[in-house]
Amino acid sequence: MLKRLLFCIASAAPIVVVGSDASMAAAPPTLQVMPVAPASVAPKPPAWHWKANAASPAKVSIKAGRNRCSFNYNDKTRSTVLQCVGANGKRIWGYDQLETFVDYAALVADENTLYVVRYCGIATGAFVTAYDLRKGTERWQQRVLGIGPVTHSGYRNEVQAELNHGTLRVFGQESSGRYIEDFAVSNGARLANFRGGVDAHPTFTASQLPVASAPTPPPQPGVADGVAFEFSGPWPDTTDGMGVKNSLGLVCHQTVRAAQHLDCTSVKGKTMWQIDFANNEHDSAAIAATDITLFVVRYPRFSSGGEVIAYNIHTGAVRWRTVLYALGPVAHSEYLNNISLRVATLKKPNGSNTDVVVASGHESNGKYVEVLDAKSGANLGNRRE
Repeated sequence: MLKRLLFCIASAAPIVVVGSDASMAAAPPTLQVMPVAPASVAPKPPAWHWKANAASPAKVSIKAGRNRCSFNYNDKTRSTVLQCVGANGKRIWGYDQLETFVDYAALVADENTLYVVRYCGIATGAFVTAYDLRKGTERWQQRVLGIGPVTHSGYRNEVQAELNHGTLRVFGQESSGRYIEDFAVSNGARLANFRGGVDAHPTFTASQLPVASAPTPPPQPGVADGVAFEFSGPWPDTTDGMGVKNSLGLVCHQTVRAAQHLDCTSVKGKTMWQIDFANNEHDSAAIAATDITLFVVRYPRFSSGGEVIAYNIHTGAVRWRTVLYALGPVAHSEYLNNISLRVATLKKPNGSNTDVVVASGHESNGKYVEVLDAKSGANLGNRRE
């Protein structure tokens, strides 16, 4: 593993606005949880396009209408400048950011909008931000799901992008695999995600689970204020998994490590359904259950965060899937990550009760409590311990 911490920021740190319009510092829109049913027939993946001799992602410049827009990361000063200049070379708008590290980007533009796909060259994932080409105001922001959470220390991440008939297409090439992801240019809605193999084996398949909600900052602390941090401790490395039993007598079991699968059995001991997981980068998990729903948080033990998936406990159908915000972007290389999960009942301001899923996370960089709505997966609050 690397012996020093690697600090990557992919648009999470505060940005200092330098330009002609101070209003461009508005907060990004809140992204909603939008479960999508799996397609009965997997769509055919688009063609893989990759420019082998592309310019350095630390210094990118493109023609955008009558203007020229550029992204420039300076490794010596650990700073990044994103800006657009006119034909006279005068800066029209821009963002100057300090304390960045291995900060890269891919840029594309149409007549009215600049699309910036920003990522860290030594960590997984990316963010897309659409800016008004004339004013620099932010139109929308969306997280790239890519290949999903992965375990990593020494890591390689490359991203390229193109526009195609109202679609922003992002191509990602990482140490753990490749992906192609499409977004609607009008509002940033995620249209498709295809994941493939590493390097010489890019066989892409469409993601079959509902698209996860992006881990944009939830209310902090929101309803997590006052919710107790309850951590049961990490499971031993030798464990075969963990089980949970609901009040109806249904028993569900999640295995971890090499052979990962999730199953639920009836009161008579008959298996009702089982799911085998192909992506073993999620090498640990925790589960909780109600009479109707099984909640599973899957997470990499050596990287930050995780995602919670809610299943119909009787059929195994996915109800929703939400990526945890956790601690937000963190520095990590030699890293430890563990999460405990439980179902709780909170009282609403009107006096009624609501069921929530509470994740208590214990990572190298801190602890957190995160609360999700049990019915929809909406993120209701996050509190750092």
